[in-house]
Amino acid sequence: MRTPLVIIVVTLAAVSVTLGESAHKGWHTYSDAPSGRSKTSAVKVSMTGSIVDIRKPDPEANCQFKGGLWANVKDKVSVQKIYLLSPKKSGVLDSREITFDLVRTNVTGVVKGKYGIEFRTAKTAFLKGDVFAVILTVNDSRTVVFLRIVFEKFVPH
Repeated sequence: MRTPLVIIVVTLAAVSVTLGESAHKGWHTYSDAPSGRSKTSAVKVSMTGSIVDIRKPDPEANCQFKGGLWANVKDKVSVQKIYLLSPKKSGVLDSREITFDLVRTNVTGVVKGKYGIEFRTAKTAFLKGDVFAVILTVNDSRTVVFLRIVFEKFVPH
């Protein structure tokens, strides 16, 4: 009696893990600077676009991006502007300002000694390899963080 019960429990566990797998794919940004940090401060910036379950069709390259940054509590940081930089075949760099909304500011308690700011862009058409230029004010100085848009084909979760 014990063996069939063990087999049932193991089978149910395997099925629930398989069904519960939440691998996804979608649009993310990466920085060439270490961990998306600006060169003048310890501000870390990241942005994520449309993400879907791995079994669904790829998300389109026209979506809203959710972004956030972490800064030291001693630093005064604000997001000033966001631009999308798109290289053209002719070698010309096209830029356009992207509108955004602040979602939450002064998010504390997640990382000791840090606080966060969350923002969301308007729906934006882009191509793989385009770059966001996020312009920040850090302690009354301007700095720019460049985030390259990439498509992740498989991200285990």
